[in-house]
Amino acid sequence: MNVELREKKSIPILDIKGEVTMYDIEPINEVMQELMAQKKYRIVFNFNEVPFIDSSGVGVILRTLSNLFKHNGIIHICNCHGAVENIIKLSVKNTPSQMFADEDSAVEACLEL
Repeated sequence: MNVELREKKSIPILDIKGEVTMYDIEPINEVMQELMAQKKYRIVFNFNEVPFIDSSGVGVILRTLSNLFKHNGIIHICNCHGAVENIIKLSVKNTPSQMFADEDSAVEACLEL
């Protein structure tokens, strides 16, 4: 798995590429620690190139979301497909985090907070 960080309208976007499994979650943790240190608490995860996610991958998202909540932050997720979309929908169902079909909508939702 590979994580590329970029920004749009001052909102960090993590382009996650590859399977998100217990063997591959450390790059997400590292980037999130950097963003938290920079006090960037509104973040978009772009899952356009994620073909598979396991429970550890979901765990890192929920753990990150919990840490961001402490700072009134949020993760919005965009571009999920197939089974990944179904898993993410169930995982963030009872949280303020939302899923979006496209990146621009996710970024705008972060800006509205």
